Amino acid sequence: MECKNCKALTMVNNQRSSRREKQSQLDLPASDCNKRFLSKEEVVKQLKEENRKDKFAVEALELEKEV
Repeated sequence: MECKNCKALTMVNNQRSSRREKQSQLDLPASDCNKRFLSKEEVVKQLKEENRKDKFAVEALELEKEV
């Protein structure tokens, strides 16, 4: 039987592991993560994704104005 502190640490570790696994499946770092801890490749991927989203938002607004 685990003590109260060990149970809490186990739960936190499991949550952290599941978040990392989900994030690795997406193959992109979280948009609100600290950029200092990212590799150059991860920063480049994140910037490309943000630019793609921005481009979509701009083009979606242009289509809306045409109607």
